[in-house]
Amino acid sequence: MKSKILKVKKNKDKRGWLAEIFRSDKIGSFKQIYFATIAPGMSRAGHYHKKKSEWICIIKGRGKIKLDKKIISVSGKNLKLIKIEPLIHHAVTNIGKEYLYLVMASTKLYNKKNPDTYH
Repeated sequence: MKSKILKVKKNKDKRGWLAEIFRSDKIGSFKQIYFATIAPGMSRAGHYHKKKSEWICIIKGRGKIKLDKKIISVSGKNLKLIKIEPLIHHAVTNIGKEYLYLVMASTKLYNKKNPDTYH
């Protein structure tokens, strides 16, 4: 299974924090960035893509990302940027008590007529 996990540094001060998550010098080119939330106990995805790769970073909350049979624990406290290659079945589950916030980058634009999403 192809996947890649990069640590993401949080720069904190009295105003809050800032993290450089999607840097083309680290992850290559991407076409779309999007944001999602997941309610406690709920999951998103549960599918794979034939053509596009995605990068996912949980920025708030606690969750588990399932990549085929591998499970990765994620949290907004210790940022990880996880690459999901084509043909890798993936799902993100919120295991915390608050909403989980995640940002994603994709190598292809979403096309409603041809979504490249297979359950």
